[in-house]
Amino acid sequence: MEKNQKSYTPEFKQQIVDLYNAGGTSYPQPEREYGVNRSTISGWVKQLSPIKVSEEETLTLKEHEALHSVLKKEETYLHTYQNSKEARRAIFEYIEGWYNRKRIHSFIGYLTPQQEVCAESAQRPAASNPPLS
Repeated sequence: MEKNQKSYTPEFKQQIVDLYNAGGTSYPQPEREYGVNRSTISGWVKQLSPIKVSEEETLTLKEHEALHSVLKKEETYLHTYQNSKEARRAIFEYIEGWYNRKRIHSFIGYLTPQQEVCAESAQRPAASNPPLS
């Protein structure tokens, strides 16, 4: 027997998550208004909410999981560390020296993160300065 499972568009899911993250709602409200199960909403929030990695930068869960997967395959599984301080230093060097500066990433158009930041900066209009009187 097949289940009668509702299908939701990615846009609808994101709209519900944005409502929840904006703080204007709790799980019961969209559950009543849109007829979506609380556990379904909870899963969307977990999956689609951005993860804050710094004051300026966030990652999606998918990006976060991809980073951890690559980090394990390309760094931690290949080395033995004497202590946690050595591991932290090596992982920092891997991320700052290789992952962000030299390694290309398919999800940002086969650029390095550093190249993407430079490209975004170049596309932003320069701040206009008012004429001096």
